[in-house]
Amino acid sequence: AVSIHNNIDCVMHSNPSFDPFPYMLVEHRLQQRLSCLPHEDIWRAVRALEAASVSCVADGEFRMAAIARQCGMSVRSAQRKARQAGTTLGDILDTARLEHLTKMVRGDPLIPAYKLARAAGYSDERALRRALLKWTGSSLTDFRRGHDLV
Repeated sequence: AVSIHNNIDCVMHSNPSFDPFPYMLVEHRLQQRLSCLPHEDIWRAVRALEAASVSCVADGEFRMAAIARQCGMSVRSAQRKARQAGTTLGDILDTARLEHLTKMVRGDPLIPAYKLARAAGYSDERALRRALLKWTGSSLTDFRRGHDLV
């Protein structure tokens, strides 16, 4: 637990006119905010979900059930853990898809759009283009330009 009482006691001892109330109020508010943060087990679960989603996407698996199963969770538990960490299971999957696409474009900047779409789990190029626009705010062409490191 975070505590500033020892510092307040030292200051009060050296300065009898010191008013500790404002500092105690700050400490109380800090404790309230810290208690609202997700616990370490939630962060561990989300990191596991992120790693599982990267693995699943690389294997061509895009179902949330596969990601949750790889972590030993139900889909509902995985969704709950993600929400408690301030994200969603869909966002975690989308991030893994975007990472996978980025690696593919870096490896071959001229890879056809239909192959990128298929590799990201989309039925066609239009769905991929919509997803890229949503994720990055850019077109497929701009996405390729931004990741062309050759």
